[in-house]
Formats: sequence, structure tokens, C-alpha cells
Amino acid sequence: MITLFFRQAFELAWGNAYIFCRERPFTVYMDDISFEAPVEVGNLLYFNSQISFVHEHYIQVSLISDITKYILIKRWSEV
Repeated sequence: MITLFFRQAFELAWGNAYIFCRERPFTVYMDDISFEAPVEVGNLLYFNSQISFVHEHYIQVSLISDITKYILIKRWSEV
């Protein structure tokens, strides 16, 4: 399941770089990915990607993830 999170995060960062560069980007280096807390089943995971640094032909893409707890409220109706 963790590899799914890594893949989604990488694809978002790659897509952001593609839109910024207007051509296919190539990954030169990828820093460590770590979560400060576990993601529980049922939580919503949001990714935010932004271009944080540009120098000549190199760009740096930062990615931040947020977790939101999903609460399901059931309404009981009287029959």
C-alpha cells in the first residue's frame, strides 16, 4: 500500500514538472520520502506539489501530503 502512495506522489510531482517545463522531465534525484504518522484506513490523503527552485536546466519540485479523517455519519430514520 505504501508503494501506491509513493507512486501517486511521484506522478503528481512529475506532472507538475511536465506542465512547468512544457516537455518531458527526467528525474535526476529523488530525496527520501517519509511519513510522520501512519495513514489509517478510511482517512483521506491529499498531495500538494509545487515548483520550489529553478536553476538553468534543473528544477526542484516539493510535495506535501495532508491527512484528513473521514467521518461517516449515518442517519437513522424512523419507520
